[in-house]
Amino acid sequence: MIRPATPADASALTAVWRRAVEATHHFLTPEAIDAIETDVAIIGAGPIGLFAVFELGLLDLKCHLVDILDRPGGQCTELYPEKPIYDIPGLPIVTGQELTNRLLEQIKPFDPQFHFGEMATALEKLSDGRWKLTTDAGTQLIAPVVVVAAGAGSFVPKRPPVAGIENYENAGDGIGVH
Repeated sequence: MIRPATPADASALTAVWRRAVEATHHFLTPEAIDAIETDVAIIGAGPIGLFAVFELGLLDLKCHLVDILDRPGGQCTELYPEKPIYDIPGLPIVTGQELTNRLLEQIKPFDPQFHFGEMATALEKLSDGRWKLTTDAGTQLIAPVVVVAAGAGSFVPKRPPVAGIENYENAGDGIGVH
């Protein structure tokens, strides 16, 4: 039986995350020079990516988001900004644009950094255990955690153009593409 999370659980999780982030931020590897260091890199600035910022912000983790589109919202704002959506918990009816606006308002206190108009092109595991995410614009993000919130991509599921990604598919141990 799964029990509800308690404040003590959240506090313990925050402490573990903070120790992991602090342990990796004390090292400047050659791969990290001229890169942006952050707690979490998120690929995708749609509703899931935006909500991830909120949840991670509650744990005091700073986020950078990369999205190929020129604005947040993903498919909700790209395909149906004015179309009603009926399956969002707590909101019986909301438009794609309204949902995006509400999420942006919700994450504002956490000051996420956006990299719009950029596509994630490479993901590399560094010698210190962190990840280096590179975009087609040359932006490099170094983070101990990468969240892939890419949705359906360009309307069909696609494998990201990352060399060797098949080695991480269903790899288990919390590392991989699932």
